[in-house]
Amino acid sequence: MTDLKKNDYFIDISSYQNANAVLYASASDKTIIKLTEGIGYYNYSAVSQTNTSNCVGYYHFARFGDSVAQAQAEARYFLSTVPKRVKYLVCDYEDSASSNVQANTNAVLAFMDTIKAAGYIPIYYSYKPFTLANVYYKQILAKYPDSLWIAAYPNYNYTPDPVWSIFPSMDGIRWWQFTSTGLPGGLDKNIVLINDETAPQSTSTINKQYEKLKGKDMFLIKLNGYVKLGDDEYGAGAIFTVNTATGVMKHISSEEYKLFTPYFKMLTTITTNAVGVTRAVHTFKIKTIEPADNY
Repeated sequence: MTDLKKNDYFIDISSYQNANAVLYASASDKTIIKLTEGIGYYNYSAVSQTNTSNCVGYYHFARFGDSVAQAQAEARYFLSTVPKRVKYLVCDYEDSASSNVQANTNAVLAFMDTIKAAGYIPIYYSYKPFTLANVYYKQILAKYPDSLWIAAYPNYNYTPDPVWSIFPSMDGIRWWQFTSTGLPGGLDKNIVLINDETAPQSTSTINKQYEKLKGKDMFLIKLNGYVKLGDDEYGAGAIFTVNTATGVMKHISSEEYKLFTPYFKMLTTITTNAVGVTRAVHTFKIKTIEPADNY
């Protein structure tokens, strides 16, 4: 299965697009394809679209509202139609929400739990305003870290690359759908903000890494939104370790974050803007920013 790396582009397509996804390769050959909706609709172009692109996932347009039972039924229907083993299956939740935010959240989690139980990575897709109004998204992130795919567009003009000034700052955004006009005439286009995670490290490996860290003055920084550090861009939810003894800040995965958290003295949450990051870098006397696997 294809891994998605930070700054990769991918497109998402439905039956409205041509069955031959190669036509859209100028935007990206990586695709996430709409497969189902509710418990009756199926995209009959999906197999052809899968065969003519580098498909990394499928999405389901949710109609379950706040019903846990309906959410589970829709997830089972979705799973029954998947034509190719992929890493990601997506819950597209942008309609049919009720006024009961907790019930909506429970239903979304029931859908994602059903996907997870089948061996896939569940992803939540929507718009920021809809999500904030209808879902307790931090409950989703508590169970499924870095699982958000959020849409926000500057306008409906041809937009081949992200306009970072309108980034929809939220915790846990893995992918950003930055336009619905990635090609003239219309095409949803997305950017990857967080690398696909590798397999979890073994306990012995973690213990060895901890032995190297033990006794050092270590801190954690977690970003609230997009920032640019040097030539690299980081999205909301990006986490860094800070070694004040060496002045090194290192980007780590959410899996490493969960494993290492008990060993660190403090969790420092900073603002989304570059000024806040710069202040933190100055405070901790950071000299370099490196990937975490250099420990």
